[in-house]
Amino acid sequence: MKKTENSWGPLTKRKISWRRVVAILIGSFLCGASLNLFVLPFHMLSGGVSGIAIILYYLLGTPVGLAIGIMNVPLLYAAYRWLSKDFFYSTLAGIIVFMAAVDVTGFLQQHSPTKDIFLASLYGGVFGGLGLGMVFRAGASTGGTDVVGMIAKKRYGMEIGTAAFAVNVVVVACGAFLFGLEIGMYTLISMFVGSTVVDKVIEGFNRRKVLLIISQEREQIAKRILEELGRGATFLQARGAYTSESKDVLMVVISRAQIAHVKRFVDEADQGAFFMVIDTAEVIGRGFKRPGAL
Repeated sequence: MKKTENSWGPLTKRKISWRRVVAILIGSFLCGASLNLFVLPFHMLSGGVSGIAIILYYLLGTPVGLAIGIMNVPLLYAAYRWLSKDFFYSTLAGIIVFMAAVDVTGFLQQHSPTKDIFLASLYGGVFGGLGLGMVFRAGASTGGTDVVGMIAKKRYGMEIGTAAFAVNVVVVACGAFLFGLEIGMYTLISMFVGSTVVDKVIEGFNRRKVLLIISQEREQIAKRILEELGRGATFLQARGAYTSESKDVLMVVISRAQIAHVKRFVDEADQGAFFMVIDTAEVIGRGFKRPGAL
């Protein structure tokens, strides 16, 4: 049977594994459960489509999950038309699980682990951000402002974060006007914590350091790094802008805990060495994380 453009073919090209599917399911479920555990019991809000659905729930009693699903229909159509089919099908799965999780876990509103709204705003952001980060890392989304942001970037050249932030600000401002300024302030705390956790999950918690070392004793330093730390090293060719002299720059990627060892190697070999430490969010490849891993 010949596959059409709308088949699952484009999705399988990204080698959808069970790990990706499980990440989308668990992440979407976490997002839904965190709303019922930490957001709704304290009359707080959320950003984007979820925020609008929550406002309708407070005002009219409309089921949050159902409202999220209905409002995402036109956004899904737009994603299908203007974005990749991979993103569309992955996001469709994320939205379905998310909206189902919100309504299925509604009973959790009676079992919030805290009665402190500040703690609720913090942990709502943590668990919501953790779930959303898992979904993003798997190459999907839970709809809403994520879709709006991607379309705005593709069609109008806007930054994804700018478009999403604009929508979220409007929703939170409306909620603060309807339910009080304090609610809006706690919501912003939760959103800030959530966005920070999302970044951590996407980038990875195991951050590394890139060291660039210019030294006459680079061979000796590289040997100690290889033998004592078990890390590889690379020599990069460079030329001084002032002297026009060619020289090798030693580059090595290590953990934060290994920085002190390398500093000692450099200090013992060449106290006049030039040394830079650069943050890197994630390292993929031999000796670190394998390509394609979540």
